[in-house]
Amino acid sequence: MRFDPERNLSSPAYMPFGEGPRICIAYRLGKLSAKVAVVTMLSNFSIECIEKKEIEIDSHSVPLVPKGGVNVKLSRKVNH
Repeated sequence: MRFDPERNLSSPAYMPFGEGPRICIAYRLGKLSAKVAVVTMLSNFSIECIEKKEIEIDSHSVPLVPKGGVNVKLSRKVNH
């Protein structure tokens, strides 16, 4: 047996929480933690698009993602 990092190159090979009856018991906690992190970031920072142009969407991907990404500027919100 040897370490082969390329084994995860095909999309179905990467399953961080497993699948089916043996799914990770912390699956819900992991998803909840990610949601809390996003909400915390959105409540503490203002997000501004740097480039003032229309964003092209890659219609062949699921979920829909912008082609080439989007550059944003994060500014800490001032608490009143």
